[in-house]
Amino acid sequence: MTRLNKNRIVCGGDDYAIKIWDLKSNICSFTFKGHAKMIDILVRMNKANIASSSTCDGTIKIWDITSNSCKFTFESRINSVT
Repeated sequence: MTRLNKNRIVCGGDDYAIKIWDLKSNICSFTFKGHAKMIDILVRMNKANIASSSTCDGTIKIWDITSNSCKFTFESRINSVT
């Protein structure tokens, strides 16, 4: 989990999805789908509306939080990316 601003957080987990949550309303405002395995690492790029995620199958995705889309997908030949 990482904070986007004082009212929103982004998190990912074992449901293979990344979710943006509004802290005031406790509502998920958007769900990014695309991973086929549990999300191991989720990082927000400093002061950018970009997040990156990796899974235990070696996939890394770059997400644009502003447009709610996956911009890039990288696939590693190893089983896990940390």
